[in-house]
Order: sequence, then structure tokens, then C-alpha cells
Amino acid sequence: MQNETATPGEQLTSSRAVGIGWTVAALIALALAVRLTAAWALPRLYPPRYSGAFYFPDSELYWKLGLQLYHGRPYTDGARLVVRTPGYPAFLAVAMRLVGAEPQRVRLAQAAAATVACLLFYLLWRRLFDERVARVGLALVAVYPPAVLLSVLLLSEGIFVLWLSAQLWALAELWAAIRTDRWDDPHGGQRVRVVTSAVAAGLTGALAALTRPVWLPVTPLAAGLLLWALARRRRRAGSRLHLADAAAALVVILAFVLLCFPWWARNRLLTGHWVLGSLWVGASLYDGLNPQATGASDMSFLDAPERYGLEPGLPAMGEYEQDLYLRQQAWEFVRRHPAQALWLAWRKQLRFWSVVPHAPGWSAAPLRWIAAALWCSVYAAILVGAWRSRPVSRWFLFLLGPLAYSACVHLLFVGSIRYREPVLLPALGLVAVAICSILGRKGQSYRKDRSSSDALVTD
Repeated sequence: MQNETATPGEQLTSSRAVGIGWTVAALIALALAVRLTAAWALPRLYPPRYSGAFYFPDSELYWKLGLQLYHGRPYTDGARLVVRTPGYPAFLAVAMRLVGAEPQRVRLAQAAAATVACLLFYLLWRRLFDERVARVGLALVAVYPPAVLLSVLLLSEGIFVLWLSAQLWALAELWAAIRTDRWDDPHGGQRVRVVTSAVAAGLTGALAALTRPVWLPVTPLAAGLLLWALARRRRRAGSRLHLADAAAALVVILAFVLLCFPWWARNRLLTGHWVLGSLWVGASLYDGLNPQATGASDMSFLDAPERYGLEPGLPAMGEYEQDLYLRQQAWEFVRRHPAQALWLAWRKQLRFWSVVPHAPGWSAAPLRWIAAALWCSVYAAILVGAWRSRPVSRWFLFLLGPLAYSACVHLLFVGSIRYREPVLLPALGLVAVAICSILGRKGQSYRKDRSSSDALVTD
């Protein structure tokens, strides 16, 4: 009956919404098909290098920890209790429970789970830009080779992308809801939206940190930046921050802490120390800051500490003591050799931003040329998209913030394309802006309307 009484304009809007829905569904199906095909084809085209099932040494360790959880055994690799945060091994254990404890089956399950990130990125880009840009971005991330590869390698980055996209979308939704002047009005209908978005941002931030502990500072930092941006907005409007604004930011942090706390408490009970991430930070830090460091990873100092001037008894140290000792040695190296530390920072950034892969087995000549063409194009398109969607304050923290944060972190830790690509994916929204700008109307803007919390529709 509603369709019979609807005006022509309402019918057109409804028809258009159905068309957009079918397009999005088709692109999600494409993303799933591409990832499942890649998961099936990868071991057939490039046989695994480690244990006949894995492409990286880290994958073997994650699989071992996942098996421990799957079988209900203590979370340990046999020698260490806090060697990795439990986020990714827990995902592996759940996947094993669903599809069986076989790497290829789990690889397919991970590919399917990682597809959800494509939808979440679409929702993020639709919040920041317009519907057309969001759909172009969805098409890009559906087939973007590094995104596809991350989804099928048994590494934490594949699932980290899922939590990253979810948190960015939740933060964008929170910002859209909280920036209204009186969102806490009981008759305004925004309270539930704010609380839901704040809890989602905190929980997904915790999942991201438990998967990649380098993400631990991000959620509290994001809550602080949210309040800072809100204070500036209120001041320009001639008002001040409300107590409810601070409460919303506090909800983000509380949700984050509540989900992380069981891991923290477990570590306290087992080691006698509050360990928020893992006890692998010292080894990772020394890997990037030592007299023989090159910017690439080389953990041989754990097996031959004498060659690095370390204590011969390093391998026999307790887990916490070894972590603390290696941290101290890394910072001592920086104090004694500041020039070399700066040179290493430069080398790490070159590796982080490299347009050619360096990992063994991934650096053959044809692949290097293809990769260089792809990433040079992506970098150029990000710059064009950033220019077309000025002012940057509207989208920077959502699209380039994760990339900038990770680049800064890897001034200390070793640099690798592997650590760049997960946080580069949000910036594909700017690539979509560039494409729409080139193919669309001359002078068309893809900025978000200041007067609305909803994205403009321009196509």
C-alpha cells in the first residue's frame, strides 16, 4: 500500500537504494570469491616454505598457540607464557573448531572472515564521502592484491584488518553522533547511538590490540583526540564541552580496558608483572636497534648472543628478564650510537614505504615490476584524492592516521611492507576519491557537508 501512495520522487529514491544495495552485495560477493580463490590457489602456485603449510615462521608459532587453545591446553609455546597476544591464536582456534585443524581449511575460513572488512570499509567511506566514492572504494578493496594476500596468509595482519575497519567505522559513527550540540538530550534520540558507537569503538580497539599489540595506545589516543576535536568544534560554535561528551570518551576507554583486562590479569598472575601486550617487545625492539641491524628482521641474536656483545646466558633467562634486558640493550645502543640509530630509522622507513617486496620468495623480477607499478599508482592516487577532498581535518585521522601512526612506530621496530599494507587499506578511500574526480564532473567536490552528519550523494 505504501508504494501505491508514494510520490514519484520517493519511488525513485527507493528504487535507487535497491540498486545500490544490489551493487554492494555483488561487490561483497566478488571480494569473497576472489579471496576464496586465492586461498585455494596460493599453495598450488607457491608451495609453502615452512612445515609444508606456512609462508612465514610467525605462522608456525601462531598455529601452535592456536592448537593449544583448540585442545584446551595452557596458552604457551612450550617455553614462554606471554610470547604473543591471544587475539589471532584465538581466531585460529575458533576456525579450527568450525572447519577442522587443517591449515588449508583455516586459510579458507580466514579468507571468508576477512571479507567482512570490505563491507566495513565501505560503510566508513560512505560516512566520510559520498555513496559513489564508497562503492568505488569497495570495488578497489575487493580486488586489491595486498588485501587479498593478507586475508589468506596465516598471519595476524589478516584478522587485524577486520578489527581495524570495524573500529574506524565505529569511531566515525561516534563522531557523527556526538558532534551535535545537545546529543545527550533525552528526547533527541542520539544517546543510544552514541553509547553503542562508543562501546563498539572500545571493544574493536581491544580486539585489534590483542591481535597486534602495537595498537595498544591507539584507542585511548583516539578517545583523547575525539574530545580535543569536539572541544574545538564547541568553541567555534560559542559553547563548551559537556560532561556527557567526556563520559562518551570514557565509555570508549572503559570498553577497551574491560576486554583487555583478562589478558592483563592473567599475565600478572603468571609472571608477577603487569604485561599489557606481550614479552616479545624487547626482542622486537632490539631486532631494530642493535650494532648489526639493517632495518630488516634478524633474530639470530637470540641463538648467538655473543656475536652481538650480549650476555651469553640470554637464551636461559626468564621470559620477563630477557624482555627487560633486551629493551635496556636497545635503548643503550641508541644512547651510544645516535647517528647509527637515525640511519637505521631512515632504512626502516625506506623498507616500510617500499614499492617492491623484499621477503624471500616474493621478490622475483616480474613480481617486483608489477608491485612497483601498483604501489606507485596507489601513492599517486592517494595524493590526488587528498587534494580533491580538502580540508584534510575531516578524514585524516580515519584514513591516514593508522598509516602515519604505524610509520612512526617503525622508526624503532624493523620496517616491512607487511606492516604497512593493513593500515594502508583505509586510504584506498582517497584512491576512490581520485578515481571519481578523474572520471566525474570537473570541479566536483567529495568533501562532507559541514551542516550534516550524513555523506552527500552526488551520483
